[in-house]
Amino acid sequence: KLASRMDSRIQRTQAAVDAHHVEKRYESTLWMEAQPSPRKTLIHVSSDRIPCGPRQSLRVPEIYLGNTDHLGISGPNGAGKTTLVKHILEILEGRKATGLDIRTLYIPQEVDDSSSIEFLSEIKDLPQAERGALLSIVAQLNSDPERILSGENISPGELRKLMLARGILDAPEIIVMDEPTNHLDLHSVEALERALSAFPGALVLVSHDEQFLSASCPLRLDLAPEEEHTIGQPLL
Repeated sequence: KLASRMDSRIQRTQAAVDAHHVEKRYESTLWMEAQPSPRKTLIHVSSDRIPCGPRQSLRVPEIYLGNTDHLGISGPNGAGKTTLVKHILEILEGRKATGLDIRTLYIPQEVDDSSSIEFLSEIKDLPQAERGALLSIVAQLNSDPERILSGENISPGELRKLMLARGILDAPEIIVMDEPTNHLDLHSVEALERALSAFPGALVLVSHDEQFLSASCPLRLDLAPEEEHTIGQPLL
């Protein structure tokens, strides 16, 4: 009878433990050092026309980007997505020139070979502690860190994940990424989606992947077709 009662207690205890089981998640550890900027508004884009090609312009609505806003930009090729991103980066650089520096991490859609080689060289020269932290982040983004850092057959997608991991170490207040899911497999896209969704600061993403944008960015701008040269209003 005593054994029977003990078995019953063990089963109830195990059931209670199972009920409180929490699946291990990695994304929060990526941002341990990151905090939103103390400035509530990081970017104010005035309603204006900006050059978009030799004889074209892009009409931009007034945009306010808060210190925790996640903005997704979509639209067909040639609609002006990269033009808008460059305009946002110019505004951030202009704020830096006036003493209002905002820690910005920008990862472009493509990185040329010389820049890639230089970046990988800098990574290999990092102090051991920073290198270890970077390897941990890369692993959480669903890549083999040792293979990536060896520089052997590194893909453009893996290079951008490595750039993101390096940038995370500097605790950015805003991240700007242009087509971050290009050249990534499904599991890597899902890992990146989870990481960026959990980012506590401001985020600007350009992507054709609607599911990725919807999961990462509550605020959206949909660019109009090229012939209209306009950007739609944010969908709040």
